[in-house]
Amino acid sequence: RRIRAGFLGRGFTAEQVEEFAAAFFERVYRKGPEFDWSTPFAVYLRTVLLNLARDELRRLRRARLRSEPLGERDDE
Repeated sequence: RRIRAGFLGRGFTAEQVEEFAAAFFERVYRKGPEFDWSTPFAVYLRTVLLNLARDELRRLRRARLRSEPLGERDDE
C-alpha cells in the first residue's frame, strides 16, 4: 500500500499503478530463477519498482515530446 501511495503521489494514475503492479509481478516471476539469493531480496524488489517507474517516465516524456509541435519545445 505504501508503494502504491508513493506512485499515486508522484502523479501516476490509479490505472498506471495497476499496470506497474502487473508488470512488477511479471518481471519478478520471470527473472526469479536468475536471482542471486546471496543478496537481499527486498533490495531487488525495490530496484525492479524503481526501474519500472523510470521506464514509464521516459516513455511518457518521449510521448509528450512527440506530440508537441516543434516550435513550442522549451529544451532547444
